[in-house]
Amino acid sequence: MRNAPINAVNASFGVGGHQFSPQLPWFRGNQDQSEMGMEVELKSLFLLLEKELKTSSCTIAIDLHSGFGVVDQLWFPYAKSTEVFEGIHQVYALSKLMDDVLPNHIYRFEPQSKHYTTHGDLWDYLLLKHQRRSPFLPLTLEMGSWNWVKKNPSQLFSFLGPFNPIKPHRQRRTMRRHLPLLDFLMHAMSSPDVWSKVEERSMRAHGIKQWYKK
Repeated sequence: MRNAPINAVNASFGVGGHQFSPQLPWFRGNQDQSEMGMEVELKSLFLLLEKELKTSSCTIAIDLHSGFGVVDQLWFPYAKSTEVFEGIHQVYALSKLMDDVLPNHIYRFEPQSKHYTTHGDLWDYLLLKHQRRSPFLPLTLEMGSWNWVKKNPSQLFSFLGPFNPIKPHRQRRTMRRHLPLLDFLMHAMSSPDVWSKVEERSMRAHGIKQWYKK
C-alpha cells in the first residue's frame, strides 16, 4: 500500500511509509522509484486499472481496508499531500447523492490527508498518470475496525493481523454491512452524469468548505 513510485510532500512519520526495514510495518519497498520497481501484485493491479481508464468514459474504483478508527470512512485523495483534490466537485456531488439515496448510511466522506499522508499511494499515482482524461474517482473504504478489537482484544496478538475480523460471524457481518454501499456505487455508475458532470465551481466551493476549511 506504499509501493507506488510517488512521494508525499510531508509523509506522516512511520505510517506514511519508509525504507528502513521490511520487518517494520508500512515498509514501502526498496524500489527504484519507477513503475518497474513496483511489487508484482501492485504492478498487475496498476496495469489493469490503467487499461480500464484508457477506455472508460467514467470510473469509480474502491478498495476496502480494515484498520483505522471506529467509524467507517470513505476516503478520497490525496494521500500525498493536503492539497485540494481536483475532483472535489464530483466527490461532493456523489456524497450528497448518497445522503439522498441512503439517508441512514454509516459512512463519513473525508480526504485521507485529514488523518495522515503517505508515500507511494497507488490512487495518487494513477491520478497523476491519468491527468483527468475522463472522470476518475478512487475511493478507500477505511473500516472502523477498532470496534472489532474492543469486542475481541485477543486478536491484537493474532498472526492474521490485529485489525481483521477474525471470527467467522464477524467476517460475514462485515461483508453484509457494506453491500448497500457497493450497490449504490454500481447504480451511480449506471448514471454517471448525475454526479460527474455537475457545475464545477459551486460544487467545488461547497466541498472545500465542508472538508478543507477549519
